Amino acid sequence: MLLFTDASFDKKSGTGAGAILILPDRALSDEGSHANLVQTRVHKSESIAQLELATVLWAFETLDPSAVGQPIQLYTDHQTISELPGRRARLEAAHFLSGRTKQPLNHATLYREFFKIYDLWKPTVTWIKGHNPQAKRELHQKLFSLVDRAARTALRNCDLTASRI
Repeated sequence: MLLFTDASFDKKSGTGAGAILILPDRALSDEGSHANLVQTRVHKSESIAQLELATVLWAFETLDPSAVGQPIQLYTDHQTISELPGRRARLEAAHFLSGRTKQPLNHATLYREFFKIYDLWKPTVTWIKGHNPQAKRELHQKLFSLVDRAARTALRNCDLTASRI
């Protein structure tokens, strides 16, 4: 299974939009046929990091629980998410506290939730460079660009003054 996630954030309003695309491996084909499968959701958020993490968690929540155990490839352009599995031991050993201030990390709760999902689904997390020139995009990058565009469009189309989830 292929899972593409991205988010777009407006710092001024604290509003962002997350977008996800979930495809079975066998459905991997030209990106044009998948545009209508992208889902979006508008969130209130404090940062792009928080929004990106919330979007990944939302994507996993939408998966059919009977698919647990199937191989999953998670694609994100948010480097922090792609590096979380490698940082896990250090984060857990420090109890998700800052080494300098000994205060909880800003996204400690989301990191813990991510690791619960990670343990359940065991995805392979791949960082994908966002915003590549179209001529240089491979299929996975083209599929990711659908999610990127959907997140940006959802953010542009939402009322940034309205209350959101």
